[in-house]
Amino acid sequence: MKIASSISANSTIVYLLFGSAILLATALNGIYQSLLFFIIPAACLFVFWIINDLKVLFILMVAALPFTVEVDLPNGLGLDLPTELFMMVLTGLGILLMFFNARKISATYFLHPISVLIILQISWVTFTTLISTYPTISLKYLLAKTWYIVPFFCLPFYFLRQKAEVLIFIKYFLFCLAIACGYVWFNHSQTGFSFQEINRSGYPIFRNHVNYACIVLVTTPFYVLYTNNYSGKWKWALFLLGGFLVMSIFFSYTRAAMIALLVGILSVYIIKWKLVKLALIITAISSVFAAQALLKNNEFILHAPDYNKTITHQKFDDLIDATAKGEDISTMERAYRWVAGYYMIQDKPIAGFGPGTFYSNYKSYAISLFRTYVSGNPERSTIHNYYFLVLVEQGIIGFLIFIGLILYVLVRGQFLYHQLDGFDKQLLLTAMICFIMILTVNLINDLLESLKVGAFFFLSLSFIMAADLKYRLNKNREFRDLDQEK
Repeated sequence: MKIASSISANSTIVYLLFGSAILLATALNGIYQSLLFFIIPAACLFVFWIINDLKVLFILMVAALPFTVEVDLPNGLGLDLPTELFMMVLTGLGILLMFFNARKISATYFLHPISVLIILQISWVTFTTLISTYPTISLKYLLAKTWYIVPFFCLPFYFLRQKAEVLIFIKYFLFCLAIACGYVWFNHSQTGFSFQEINRSGYPIFRNHVNYACIVLVTTPFYVLYTNNYSGKWKWALFLLGGFLVMSIFFSYTRAAMIALLVGILSVYIIKWKLVKLALIITAISSVFAAQALLKNNEFILHAPDYNKTITHQKFDDLIDATAKGEDISTMERAYRWVAGYYMIQDKPIAGFGPGTFYSNYKSYAISLFRTYVSGNPERSTIHNYYFLVLVEQGIIGFLIFIGLILYVLVRGQFLYHQLDGFDKQLLLTAMICFIMILTVNLINDLLESLKVGAFFFLSLSFIMAADLKYRLNKNREFRDLDQEK
């Protein structure tokens, strides 16, 4: 790594800087009589250690992910601490790393269709930020998108190239997630695993039960991968951990996560039986017919909820029953926001209202027929359908870029699965299942901007693209070998 080697080559400068830090700490201690100033040289050593081995910082970021706390800032902004700080640092250092090693990085990384689509998406987000209804919020969205992509999409090509590196990454994350889940279980057990208390049981490390369930959900394919490749004496503990993770999803009482887990299992067979294209066609046709049925002559207005019947339920089975009857408050609140989104799209169909601005705009487009008891929205949450959210905030063009990315990944991923073997095949399938489960939960949520889910979205894309690049490289070698034989 050129950053590290350039610093190591100037060890005299490093010693001088460290010595100066000690002298500064000593002087400040003499003036203010506080040993806390000796944190300065310790921090310098820590920074130097990290710069010499960025993998340490990457592992720290991964380890901190399950414990990350969402902190709200003024003007509707927020940070996920401490992980987002690690992401910012890794983004800066990652960009420097790419700059110093530009000649060594193959153009195939940038010209691959997944990279091209991500670059297109970021370019469009940049444009829509410039014309956003709330430019400050959109700029924060753009910056956050950047420091999601560099650490979780770009840097895995550098840090997670080998089987051993991937398995170590999963091991650290599983260990930390198990501790975080244990924290929730301990709190939740004090309430008798009450449906009403699940949100409080995860606080502050999990914003709500959906956030908690979904990070466990997206981890399950990686858990299976790690377990299948582990042969040590602690395998029995891994089986117990698997049961613990599944029960964590169940006791989160999150319908979307439970459905996505089943979809993930089903998608294994869809990929193996080469049914991805058929599944996509059925999904597209079903979506078009459903949209037409609801929008024709404003048919959706006939499905407006009864304000007096939409309530928050005290038991999970009551919630399921109410959902079927159209009396669940969370489902009906989604309808309230979807209707607002429908009218927003009509107003700004091409470029949308600007990234991250749905909350700031939607209430003036909502209609009172769909209002519920929680329409005040103190959580400042959004439309609860990520595809709809992209359409509202980034317009038709942003939506088409995002759908194009999904279609390419699913179709190409199925093709690659039947070309690869060994651990590469297992890792590809793991990333595909994770990707599909994230797409599923986002049908009734908008979690790609949530760190604990969005990180795995880009990580899955990185693994899928790495598998494709490896396949293309091996294929080119085969062609060259054949030419040499001729």
